[in-house]
Amino acid sequence: MEIKKKQINVVLGPSGSGKKELILKELKLENYPDLYEEKYMDKTLDEVLSEKTKHKKKKEEALQMIHLSLDALTKKMTEFSLGEMKKISIAYTLCGRESTYVFLYPDVGLDAKSKNSLIKVFRLLKTRYHKTIVIVSTDTNWVHQFADFVFVVYNRNVVLEGSTYDVFCNTRNCKKYQIEIPKIIEFEKMVLKKKRKKIGYRNDIKDLIKDIYRHI
Repeated sequence: MEIKKKQINVVLGPSGSGKKELILKELKLENYPDLYEEKYMDKTLDEVLSEKTKHKKKKEEALQMIHLSLDALTKKMTEFSLGEMKKISIAYTLCGRESTYVFLYPDVGLDAKSKNSLIKVFRLLKTRYHKTIVIVSTDTNWVHQFADFVFVVYNRNVVLEGSTYDVFCNTRNCKKYQIEIPKIIEFEKMVLKKKRKKIGYRNDIKDLIKDIYRHI
């Protein structure tokens, strides 16, 4: 398993496939922190983020990137909702100085607006800060919009890997390894079958709509 440097890497697989364990072992992150542990509950957010950085500006930048108020720094961890805790987990990672940022199921508990904002964060980390991003997720429709490289894990082994195009357009193998085919690809194939019109590969719904108006 070769993580692509300065790219957005996504690890997919059905529930129970061992993708989280595999990536943590691969990156030697067996002690990856769980902010839901009891030891964090009596701490303020500022104290928790201080594990990663002592710089106030760094903490504030991380909160701004995931759209949490700076007032949140003084709150106890028990005061946050599930969705806010997910954002805090992301901010915790962003406070680090690592060259590789790992995000475990960052989309869980977030609404569509927050998910779109998170895509912008990933792209910013890649293009401006030249970070290597590794994301473990199960939402193919979401990751299809921004992933550069995809690993598919099945029975604790990497069974597929390649560019976003190579993996998701191989619908036969996606079905074999229980990977949901992104709806935008299913739509493109339906148009080709019923209208005999080849739209071409797209990972952005806006680009797809433009193609539909041009060719159909």
